Amino acid sequence: MFQDPDRPSVLLLDDGREADFARMLALLAPGLAVASCGSRLTDWLNRVAAADLGGLVASAAVLGRTELAALETVLVMHPHLEILLLVGDRGLAGAEHLLGTPGLSLLPEPWTPAGLRRVLSAPASGSAPPAPQTPPGADPVPSAERPFPAAFVAGAVEGLRDPLASLSGYLQLLEGRREAGDLALLHSAQSAAHEIEHILEAVQLASGARAPRPRPVKLRRVVEEALRALARQAPLPDFTMQGEREADIDPRFLAAALYTGRLLLERFGPSGRPRLDCHAQAGELRLVWSVPAPSAPPIGALSPPPPFLSEILERLAQGLGARARIETVGGAVPLSAGLVWPA
Repeated sequence: MFQDPDRPSVLLLDDGREADFARMLALLAPGLAVASCGSRLTDWLNRVAAADLGGLVASAAVLGRTELAALETVLVMHPHLEILLLVGDRGLAGAEHLLGTPGLSLLPEPWTPAGLRRVLSAPASGSAPPAPQTPPGADPVPSAERPFPAAFVAGAVEGLRDPLASLSGYLQLLEGRREAGDLALLHSAQSAAHEIEHILEAVQLASGARAPRPRPVKLRRVVEEALRALARQAPLPDFTMQGEREADIDPRFLAAALYTGRLLLERFGPSGRPRLDCHAQAGELRLVWSVPAPSAPPIGALSPPPPFLSEILERLAQGLGARARIETVGGAVPLSAGLVWPA
């Protein structure tokens, strides 16, 4: 492995703990340039697209869950890369799905020069044949049409949840010891932490990392519970529903879709408090956030929402057996956002 003359460098994810390994790797592969960096995802993820990078070397004992979950996706998105993973006593516990992944080779720890030489002289485990070239004149698949890398998203979200939980805990402790002038600041910080939590939940569900688990529910009760959970310190939004309705849905997907729709309007719609309505119309059941259309168009001063929010809403809607409905004015500014089910 690491024998591609056009990609003569590898990245060692070691936090400076594998200096001897780096020297031995350079000695056994004289034409190979070995660069070291940290093992956290933020240390190396942006560097995997370097033109001269042939692969990564890391120890499973050093990498966290987020980084291990990202390795498979890195190989999918960059099939020319090879990964050499040093595996110690804990093996690949929690990351067994990596076994047999094309482009991945394993080296037992404690490593030896003989073992490293054997791995370097062999092709990567399960290496696949080169990908076919795109025919002349044919367009590659646009990035927007590629599926979310679910394994990476799931790992990244789980990795972010721990520090987020710590942040929320520290804020609660500070609130108990606050001075009079700090209350508004603490509430703002807690609201920001809750917002990160809800966005992470929506992204993970939309990625396909967790499959929907629908069950029969009373729609009014589930919506009201979701609104209370989303509101936290904010006042509950206005909500109306015509009659009592039942649905076969996953409440997690519904809560995430409601949050995403409200975020679209609050951040990128005209001024005004969004309200939520559930009603039947034209043979459909609609659960939609809306804000009043502005009488005068200050629309030009508003920025259009980033495309990922509408894509998240569409993917969550699919998990609910619905379709996303986003009404805009001025070409991009949202006036309503929500879900529509066939009656």
